Amino acid sequence: FEDMRRIHSLFQGVFRVEEEREDAAKILDLEALTPYWESKIKQAGLKDPASFLKSIKRLAEDSEAPHLNSKLKRLLKGLLPRLMKIMKTTSNPEEALQTFERISLATPARSTFFTLLNDAPRTFKTFLQLGSNSPYLADRVVTYPQLLNDIRGLSEDETRPDDLDFVGIYQDIEDRSIAGVLPRLRRFRTQMEIDIAGAFAVGNRTIEESVNHHSRLAEFCLERASQEVFEKNREILILAMGKFGGRELGFKSDLDCILIRPGGQKISDEIFHRAASLLVREMNVSTPDGYLYELDLRLRPYGKDGPLVPQLNKVEEYYRSVGQTWERLALTRARVVCGPDSLIEEFRSTVLSWVYREGLEPEEVEEIRRMRERIEKEKPKQILKAGPGGLLDVEFIAQTASLKWGKAHGIDSSNTCETLHRLAEKGLLPKSDVRALTEGYVFLRDLENRLVLLGKEGSQGLPNDSETLEWLVGCVNDAQKEKTDSFAWTPENLQERDRHVRELNREIFESLFNETFSKP
Repeated sequence: FEDMRRIHSLFQGVFRVEEEREDAAKILDLEALTPYWESKIKQAGLKDPASFLKSIKRLAEDSEAPHLNSKLKRLLKGLLPRLMKIMKTTSNPEEALQTFERISLATPARSTFFTLLNDAPRTFKTFLQLGSNSPYLADRVVTYPQLLNDIRGLSEDETRPDDLDFVGIYQDIEDRSIAGVLPRLRRFRTQMEIDIAGAFAVGNRTIEESVNHHSRLAEFCLERASQEVFEKNREILILAMGKFGGRELGFKSDLDCILIRPGGQKISDEIFHRAASLLVREMNVSTPDGYLYELDLRLRPYGKDGPLVPQLNKVEEYYRSVGQTWERLALTRARVVCGPDSLIEEFRSTVLSWVYREGLEPEEVEEIRRMRERIEKEKPKQILKAGPGGLLDVEFIAQTASLKWGKAHGIDSSNTCETLHRLAEKGLLPKSDVRALTEGYVFLRDLENRLVLLGKEGSQGLPNDSETLEWLVGCVNDAQKEKTDSFAWTPENLQERDRHVRELNREIFESLFNETFSKP
């Protein structure tokens, strides 16, 4: 009898699913919603059932191809049960529905799109998940419907490759005969953004992997754009600075760079100025093919008053004569993007020897501390980045330690977490402190970039309004649900974790600057 009961239960489950599928498909035939249907739609996570009915009826009709309306309705009926089931599992069902509607209307072949989603349920789920976790990426797909193929790739590739084949993917775009290097680069960058940021949004990649891939993507685009713009005068050194230099580039971030040319050249500054100005414009401009990155060259010697592409001997002369402590600190993040080997070697033997000279004097440590305090006061809204215990506390620790011990112990990584790990390996910082700092840094970077993908200001930290905070919590849980079923974030424990991380970061910062770094 027990076996019969199990079989009976199994059959009931099968038929119940079929009934629910048929039930949901009937929504399109309704003229108005009954209380039963309003309840069903609200159970899917939607606040306004009437708007939902209006939306799906709009999708079932195409005024430009009315002969396809019966097909559209049939295909949409097939999608509706799955749509309602998936929506209630997303971080924001309203955003998921809006994404589905906007992209369905934007794609030039709606019936083909519906067929694809019917045939590929995992793609449909990833598509809704992406729209829910990142309106920013959803906007990109609405603007460039051809990116739908890349969303399909996200859903089909369970094990993401550790190393993206940028060259191979870019060559594939070249094979499609898009005219011009810069238009191809823009299309390539747009395509890869969906792959990299999308994989992070849906939980296929960690924040460490994502910012590393994004930095490499920016490096690839910048190198090829500079080759195109500088043409014959390609013997320039491009240095990535800041988070770009540390291969920690966040989504929607600009590129801090310094351009340097060989010393002793007779070519006028004006020629290089025009080429660099063109590079900035071409990197920043938005076209139908997409855009590249905002390029910021203000960290160069003399800032906005100096030449855009100074000669190396002038660069060395500047740093050795008037270079300041903050510039030494900034140059610990410098990383070569491209340039001739001889120029790279000369830069290392001149400028970097100035950066990593013998340690730090106590008064220099105090100057760095005051610098950090000033930034904190000047940017009170940027809690996550510049507030007490924020990202800058960890970055200042890594950079100050590099200046203090870099030359003696060979610590010259531009990456924050890698620098901290090397300091622990050398016994220069306690392993417990390094573990706390790196774990906290990764946690804050994850929050920062998830907020950016939600269209929020990541540097300001956790949202004050409960609705946005709930949305963020849903995104974090959605991204990690494949990794563990034993823990789920709530607004309360996410706020507590954020508070604990920043308190511990500030405690370690104070200890190091009061004691360890201040010792001769």
